[in-house]
Amino acid sequence: MPSPSRRIALRWSVVATGSAILLSGCGIRLEEDAPHVPLIPERTPIPQEANLVALLHHMQSLRAAVPAEYAAGLARQVEVLDSALRQGGVPADILAAPTPSEIDRTAPSSTTSASAGSSSTSTTPGASGSGSPSTRATTTDPTKPDPVGLALVASSAAQEVLPGAAPALRPTLAAMTVSWDLLRQTLDSNATQMALHPGRLPLAAALTLLAAAREAVYGIEVAAARSGGATRKRAIASLQTVRGWVSVLEGQLADSAPATPSAYTLPLSVSDDSTARRLIRHLTAGLVTACGATLPEGTADPKTALASAGWLWESAALDAEWGAPWSAFPGLA
Repeated sequence: MPSPSRRIALRWSVVATGSAILLSGCGIRLEEDAPHVPLIPERTPIPQEANLVALLHHMQSLRAAVPAEYAAGLARQVEVLDSALRQGGVPADILAAPTPSEIDRTAPSSTTSASAGSSSTSTTPGASGSGSPSTRATTTDPTKPDPVGLALVASSAAQEVLPGAAPALRPTLAAMTVSWDLLRQTLDSNATQMALHPGRLPLAAALTLLAAAREAVYGIEVAAARSGGATRKRAIASLQTVRGWVSVLEGQLADSAPATPSAYTLPLSVSDDSTARRLIRHLTAGLVTACGATLPEGTADPKTALASAGWLWESAALDAEWGAPWSAFPGLA
């Protein structure tokens, strides 16, 4: 027969085991800084958890600072990232937004944000998606959040987090990274582009994008030939850009690149400047869609995640030049 001390030890073991089962069954999760209790498993943070939570809180500040026409898109971004983190097991109290006094309102101003990008500039659309550069004046009041600076911080931070995040989250992060940089340029026509460049893609992704780029080259050639004036000049510039993408992708694929089709069926006939612009707009939207379709494969490997985001940025920026409105999830919407 067990001794009294042995009986007490056995009874405690049963009680502790039962408590662990009850806690697990009720869905109660211990805080990260709580003391370790035997038999209750500790929570393992998701990849880049602290940085993603900080990014979420920063996105909430950005949403509060942007003009009203962009607030709904930013709110949707916050909702999507918050939901993804909750599904990953991040506790609700960690996700809770900081109080206004805890939010860091400091962000680079619209004048300093230009120095963070490359020296080249690109035409950016106005908020209406008309394709003309925005003349919106950015805030100069130091007591108010600067949406241009906040967007710069968000895009820069997301690029740091993207490669190390969970693979399932990377396509969404890539799209949001691009959206914030395009938002920054939409709000400030003097802002320069971020150092986010296209790079080598996995085979299937490169093939998908090459097919879309070749079709775009064919269609833009038709549009350029049948238009005139400023429309033709812009079409020729875009044609040179997309031809460059084709050359890069063919170089990446080498012998795996298929032969170029001799012709494509266009969705509309071009007879004047108006139909030429409509055709090019259709083709640039197709490029964005193709880049979005390649994101799951292109971001599956951390080494190609930023390269894939770079291709999406290039196509979304070109689409914006032809009048595409700002999107919270370019390529995924």
